[in-house]
Amino acid sequence: RRYQARSWPRLVQARELVEAIWRDDVEAVRKLIIAHPDLRDEPVLIRTNSNWGPPMTYAANLGRDEIIRMLHGLGARDLMSALDRAVLQSRIPTAKLLHSLLGRPMPPSDAFGGPAYTLSVSGTEFLLALGLRFDGPGACPCPADVVLETDSRKPEAKHRILELYAQHGMVYPDT
Repeated sequence: RRYQARSWPRLVQARELVEAIWRDDVEAVRKLIIAHPDLRDEPVLIRTNSNWGPPMTYAANLGRDEIIRMLHGLGARDLMSALDRAVLQSRIPTAKLLHSLLGRPMPPSDAFGGPAYTLSVSGTEFLLALGLRFDGPGACPCPADVVLETDSRKPEAKHRILELYAQHGMVYPDT
């Protein structure tokens, strides 16, 4: 009950799935998903308040590209949340894979939030390289406040991200 699992076997499946993804064991993940297809779309950690997501998103957090390809082949469709998590975690090769699997769309306007929170310079650079902008039509809100207020302790990354924002059209108030 504490884990919000519907049964003891479902809790065991969650543990097995987490371990297989952490080990990067593609075959173990495939066997679990084929035996229990509902696992493909349910949060790996079961709890509804977990943002690690379904197996593909969970794998993106860790940069498990072969697992992502296999899950995509089995019909997993949480590509956008997986992309968000890959960028948040600075898993740029994984983010590129997911962006390609999605058909190379422009990320949503709030995509800068994740790398702002984790102070991911590479995640910010990736989104900027895709063409996400702070000015003009379709401009994205700049999460400079998130960069400044995050609990992460990387002052060099804070400065670099704020510089990147300015280089790409963010105008800061003169305060």
